[in-house]
Amino acid sequence: MKEKLSVVGELKFYNGKGELVREEKNLVVNTGLNVIAERLIGIAKNAISHMAIGTGTTAANAADLALEIPKATRIAPTSITVTGAVITIIATFSGATHAGAITEAGLFNAATLGELISRVVFAPYNLGSSDALTITWTLTFANI
Repeated sequence: MKEKLSVVGELKFYNGKGELVREEKNLVVNTGLNVIAERLIGIAKNAISHMAIGTGTTAANAADLALEIPKATRIAPTSITVTGAVITIIATFSGATHAGAITEAGLFNAATLGELISRVVFAPYNLGSSDALTITWTLTFANI
């Protein structure tokens, strides 16, 4: 019997009123897969610790190492939880510092530098300067 491990990521976007406004699938990039594998055997790698949004429009690629055009700085999530084989990361971006047409997002294992774990590119989401955008990002591990 052959088994394959799959890591599937999904993002849910909530506006400042808490309303679900979008759902997207993401790509766990090569560096993200490497971090997962290395942590499984005890190689010291930082865990997921930051999320970022940006304005890049080039499709996500397994070889990506960063966001194409990051917007402001990466932020630490307000919550990271694990339930069974599902990791949930939640972060809220303020329109005061991240306003504009947001088209990409990424998970990282450091505030600066570090490694990109996952990236997604999507149709523009217009974040107003007085609004907020909360992203709930789930990574689900499963046998396929």
